[in-house]
Amino acid sequence: MDVGRVVNEVQQEPPADEAACHGPGGVRPAPNDLPGNPQLDLSLAGGTDLPSVRTFYESVGYGGGLDPADRILVGRRDDAIIAAVRLRREMNTLVLRGMYVAAPLRGQGVGRALLDGVSVEIGGSCCWCLPFSRLENFYARIGFGIPEGGEIPEFLVARKDRYEAAGHDVVIMVRPARTSPQ
Repeated sequence: MDVGRVVNEVQQEPPADEAACHGPGGVRPAPNDLPGNPQLDLSLAGGTDLPSVRTFYESVGYGGGLDPADRILVGRRDDAIIAAVRLRREMNTLVLRGMYVAAPLRGQGVGRALLDGVSVEIGGSCCWCLPFSRLENFYARIGFGIPEGGEIPEFLVARKDRYEAAGHDVVIMVRPARTSPQ
């Protein structure tokens, strides 16, 4: 199948010494070619979508905020946002944040389709996330794992501490940079 390709948009070029983990992500299929559930339309949210994304996040209780610089992948059914995830560059580190599926649609493959789509968006870049511990195997499907050795960004350790202090059981995970995206 001939898939149209576009270059990933990168917020800012990382310093050369961090390029192995935090480098730009190469190429990704055009949004209409993202993998997913046939009943689910996956696309990158544009600036005019931010109010709808914000409303969706409020409806699922997500308070992580939004930034116009975020790359936000949304899943829609009948033009309504039913799932969203965002990629944000924080302190020169790519972080997957705010992955949510509307509660009535969980367990129907929507989250899996969204995760597959965001995997394409991440491409070969190093990416970090702080999911609930019970979702460790879910994120492992696309190459995230518990960091072994190396340094964990300090801001993520502090965020994990805040989440745990609020009663959330979370784990820090990383998907290492890849020479060829999967």
